Amino acid sequence: MTHDEYAERCEEFFAVGGFTQVRKLTASGLVELGPAPVLYRWLGQAGRGPGRLWWST
Repeated sequence: MTHDEYAERCEEFFAVGGFTQVRKLTASGLVELGPAPVLYRWLGQAGRGPGRLWWST
């Protein structure tokens, strides 16, 4: 998969509350494709859980 495909799947999982799936998917993407800002963003987003967006304080 490409970075964009990983990001799309992460968005789908995140929308339905699949935070564990997002973390697993981003980890797979990082191993397969190497470092990518979009994957690190989703990893951080999923680590915060619902209602806590990355730009929130």
